[in-house]
Amino acid sequence: MLNPLEHSICLAEPDLLNVESAWVGHIPFAMLIVELLRPKVLVELGTHRGDSYTAFCQAVKKLSLQTRCFAVDTWVGDHQAGLYGSDVLADLRAYHDPLYSSFSTLIQSTFDKALSGIEDGSVDLLHIDGLHTYEAVKHDFESWLPKMSSGGVVLFHDIAVREGDFGVWKLWDELRACYPHFAFEHSYGLGVLGVGRDLPSTVKELLNGTENEQAGIRSLFTLLGNRFIAQKETTRILADKNRFIADKDRQIDVLNRQVGALNRQVVELQTNIEQITNTFRNSFSWRVTAPLRFVVGFAKKKPQKISNNRIEVDQIEEDQVIFAVPERVSVEGSVAVIIPTLNAGSEFEQTLTMLSGQELVESLDIVVVDSGSTDGTVELAKKFGALVHEIPQKEFNHGATRNLGASLAPDVDYYLFITQDAIPSDTFLLCDMVNSFKYDPEIVAVTTRQIPRDDADLFACWSMWGFYEFLGFNESKFLFSPNITSLSYAEKRRLCQLDNVCSVYRADFFNTHKFGSFRYAEDLEFGYRALKEGKKLLYCHNSGVTHSHNRDAAYILKRSYVDLMGLPELLEYRPDKVRAKDLVSLLTEAFVLYNVLVKAVADLDFNSLNPLLDLKNNMNNQVDTVSGPMIGRGEPLGRIFVDIAEAFGIKTNGCVLGKKSILLNHFFYSLDHFRRYLEETSLKGQEKEVREALYEVYATSAGDRLGSYSFYNHDERLDRILSVGV
Repeated sequence: MLNPLEHSICLAEPDLLNVESAWVGHIPFAMLIVELLRPKVLVELGTHRGDSYTAFCQAVKKLSLQTRCFAVDTWVGDHQAGLYGSDVLADLRAYHDPLYSSFSTLIQSTFDKALSGIEDGSVDLLHIDGLHTYEAVKHDFESWLPKMSSGGVVLFHDIAVREGDFGVWKLWDELRACYPHFAFEHSYGLGVLGVGRDLPSTVKELLNGTENEQAGIRSLFTLLGNRFIAQKETTRILADKNRFIADKDRQIDVLNRQVGALNRQVVELQTNIEQITNTFRNSFSWRVTAPLRFVVGFAKKKPQKISNNRIEVDQIEEDQVIFAVPERVSVEGSVAVIIPTLNAGSEFEQTLTMLSGQELVESLDIVVVDSGSTDGTVELAKKFGALVHEIPQKEFNHGATRNLGASLAPDVDYYLFITQDAIPSDTFLLCDMVNSFKYDPEIVAVTTRQIPRDDADLFACWSMWGFYEFLGFNESKFLFSPNITSLSYAEKRRLCQLDNVCSVYRADFFNTHKFGSFRYAEDLEFGYRALKEGKKLLYCHNSGVTHSHNRDAAYILKRSYVDLMGLPELLEYRPDKVRAKDLVSLLTEAFVLYNVLVKAVADLDFNSLNPLLDLKNNMNNQVDTVSGPMIGRGEPLGRIFVDIAEAFGIKTNGCVLGKKSILLNHFFYSLDHFRRYLEETSLKGQEKEVREALYEVYATSAGDRLGSYSFYNHDERLDRILSVGV
């Protein structure tokens, strides 16, 4: 029986431990397998920052072996790991070469091209950790199998990952039926495959051990690996905290410089005013100086501090890692900012101020397409030097109006589409987004994150948090799929994520494709078309815009309904059918659940240890009771339910819901998600906001179910009620 503790090498501390690596949990085994195999040739396919490879090298050096080691990687990344710059390889060389270059070589190449440099039958240990699709990893294994020696072992990382297009698990299931093997489940899984006929006896003991023996070894290395994972996490959390503080300091410095520049402008303008006032002291002179008074009033306003609403240092997600941030150098090329407006309000001034102050952008034009503003929006835009084009309000269309704006600036390299109420979080937003196109010439659009406003209500904050959690966007992401049309709705929705609240498009591609003339979601449809053509998108996390809306439950019901009616056509999918006898039955179910919710919200006890769990249990106990007339009619959601009930002649007297209700379970799922968002938040002082949010959470579920039903069984009466005003 193999006893790993007889080999002290597996207890060695790694010299290199990257905070971004998913491999550190397997470092103790990496050390052990080198001692057990004592390979003459070791090859790694896919090295990235080098945690696994340098662990192999460290063991070779510590054991004084005569092993030749080769790391093969392009060091540019892929759509799963993301793309990165030349600094990754440069950093690895700076660490690797002084320690291991006497026996180790870093080969910047594709895996296939590197084959010719390795002799057939010479490799004793091969680690495959490149692109993790089934096709790619199968190709790598079959291509390199002739290189394996009679005592060869192959390691596969990520055999436990079954999400997205990861397919190592599928190949592993096929191979373990043909070869002796051993599998670790921690740190995304590591498969050990004995492909040689003459394996060392200790390796045979590992691969052929009894179930209990293998379970013991698996538990031991999970514990050993967790020690390094804990070290890595501690380092990462401290680094995130320091990065967060440094970023805030940098933003404060930028704002201070802006304030200094504005103060100097104030002094200059005040001097000019005094000179003009001394010259003209009649009513005509007062009219002449009016524009100057306006500019001074603007200049005296200090830019408002932009803050991440409800986000503190200790609330940053543990896996939030911003990687491959583009170098902050001057943007190459010209940018046109396209802003559709309608009565943009006083905060539009702050949006224009932050856009005009973007750093490292040499050529920037602002184009405003206004559809009938009466609040001074047009005049304000012109004062900032924007090109303003006015259209009748009835001609506004989300896609067509933005196309019109772009046509007014035809000779630029990039278009930034942004909404009138989105405020850039810093003065490097455009620099970061435009320079991200340098990752790959196939990238045609870059989008960024939204940060809730300081006055965002509880539902707005939860829905934005949940949206980014659904997308998996807690770091910069490379969005691409060669088979986008065959993916599920969730994957399509995640990969084609573009948001015209703030997105940059490559002008040459945009001008040949443009937005469709849709009521909304023109950005998603554009992203979907781009991915179908094999193009790529990028989500840039390190910048963002402050933007959110506080909506009532009636609007949220309508928006959820419209989404389910419109997105299937745009993204070419069919939503789940709602199993209901007819629309009246479904509406009755929605009304009854609304009545149950109204009673449960009224009885909510905020002194309880878990008020929302109590609410769920309370509702669960009421669903089998007989429902009375519509209650809560004064709530926005209640008013729209009354309109629907009257249109369809529905009476809820004598109706019950039942615990098997699809709508009930859909709402409970959303409620649990909302409860998780509030887990570490005190609800004291937020009672009114929590109650309002509960109606809004329910509205998302009701609108979703009604929209799904209406998609298959269209009813014009319902559509007229729920499509107005969205």
